[in-house]
Amino acid sequence: MKDYNIIKNKLGYLEIDPKPTESELEKHYKDKYYQQGSGCYSQEYSKDELSFFENQAKVCEATINEHVNDKTLLDIGCGEGFFSKFFFEKKWDVTCVDFSNVGIKNHNPQLLNQFQQNNIFSFLSAAVKNNLKYGLINLDNVLEHVLDPVTLLQAIMQIMTKNSIVRIEVPNDFSAFQKLLTHLECTT
Repeated sequence: MKDYNIIKNKLGYLEIDPKPTESELEKHYKDKYYQQGSGCYSQEYSKDELSFFENQAKVCEATINEHVNDKTLLDIGCGEGFFSKFFFEKKWDVTCVDFSNVGIKNHNPQLLNQFQQNNIFSFLSAAVKNNLKYGLINLDNVLEHVLDPVTLLQAIMQIMTKNSIVRIEVPNDFSAFQKLLTHLECTT
């Protein structure tokens, strides 16, 4: 097992060093991430957890509703497919992409026809080549998992129209806010 350090990159964000290789990452997400519980994923979720997932999509819908005419969703790193499911049930044209189909197969198998098991950079390259465009592009806890987030965002820009919206969620790890909450949690 490699020894890793946490360093600040040239953009000021924390990352591990050395970074894993592309093939190590692909193997991890394809073979282990959902299967061995490496992430915060479960075989079963409570009603409250499922409600939380749906509410994330509802907030997004309410926020973008007036702005997105093109009802196409690209869910990059779709995981278990809860976000996609919401829009699929609203009759959007949904495309889900992830390294592994295990999460979506376990929780939202009705989306398997909309699912593409692929490296997201390979998918995006093909989408650019085929001049595909999407009204809404979702990256829910994805940026922190890729080797080159800047290149990912540049590729995404190529599959957007002037009215497209990108929804990005990233964790608060190592933030001042997280440190404050951790401190409050420890003192109460």
